[in-house]
Amino acid sequence: MQWLYVLLMLLVMIFTVYETVGYYREYKRSKTKKDQMNFFLKIGVLLILVVLFIWMINQVIDIGTGILPT
Repeated sequence: MQWLYVLLMLLVMIFTVYETVGYYREYKRSKTKKDQMNFFLKIGVLLILVVLFIWMINQVIDIGTGILPT
């Protein structure tokens, strides 16, 4: 069962990189300061969501030891 959580975390990381690259391309095309600030806001929210998601998975199973909480 532990491999499922590791796979889920790997998929989240791949999704995060994919979204970040998309946001960066959008940032490079942006012309105004407002659009550029929007990029940093999107990246900040995305990083917070990823950290919270990994924290939730870590609460379910301790990845380091592979022991389910009792």
